[in-house]
Amino acid sequence: MLFRSAVTINSSTSILADEFCGNTPGTSPTIGQLGWDSAVIVTGTNPVAAVASVANHPCLITLTTDTTATHGVGISLGPAMGVLFPGNSTSWQEEWIVSPNQVATGSYRVGFGTVDSATAIPTNGIYFRFLKGTDTFINACMDSAGVETCTATTITPSAGDWLHFTMSSSVTGTVTFTVKDVTSGAISTVSASSAPTVVLSPMANIVETGGAVADILTVDYFGYQQQGLIRY
Repeated sequence: MLFRSAVTINSSTSILADEFCGNTPGTSPTIGQLGWDSAVIVTGTNPVAAVASVANHPCLITLTTDTTATHGVGISLGPAMGVLFPGNSTSWQEEWIVSPNQVATGSYRVGFGTVDSATAIPTNGIYFRFLKGTDTFINACMDSAGVETCTATTITPSAGDWLHFTMSSSVTGTVTFTVKDVTSGAISTVSASSAPTVVLSPMANIVETGGAVADILTVDYFGYQQQGLIRY
C-alpha cells in the first residue's frame, strides 16, 4: 500500500509521504514537500537535483556522487521536520521507491538513520544496504553505534531497476524488511531484531567506491505511517 498524501495527522495515526515534487533541491532543507536536508559524505559537492518524471514515477530527485572513493551524498528529514521515529516504537511502516543507475561501483543505504550523517554508515540506523564488493544481495541492516548487523535478502540489484523497499514493526525491536524489484517482479522478505532504541530519521545515501563514473541514486517516493499514537 502506497501513501500518496503529503502530511496527514489525526488523533491516533500519523502519515507522512513525499513525491519529491516542487521545491528546488539544495544544501538547505528545501527538498520535496517535507523539506528534506542534504549532506555531503566525507567531502565534495552537494549533487542533489530534480530530474524529469518517467512513466509511473512522477517527480524525481537524484543523489549523485563524484568519482572519488568514499565520497557521497545523503538526504534526511532534518531541521525542517525535526527528528522522529524512535527505533523501538511499533505499529509503523516505511516505504521508499528508488533506482540505482548502476551497481558496479556504488554503495547505498535507504531507511532510517542519523540526520545529516557525514559518513556512509550512520551512527545508528535501520535500513536496506547494498555495498559493491561486499554484498551479493540487498541486505536488511540494524546499525548500533556504527556497527552493522545485516541479513541478506534474495534480491540482487540490477542497474536501472526500480526497487520498492518496505519496513514495518509490530513487535518492539523487531523489523520486517521487504524488497521488491519492480522491474523483474522478484520479492524477498526477512526479519531482524535488536533495533537501536535511539530516535532515528528517514534517510537515503549513496557513496562512490572508486570507479571512473559517478554513481546516481534516483529517489521517487517516501512514505511513513505510525498508528496507535496516544495524544495527551
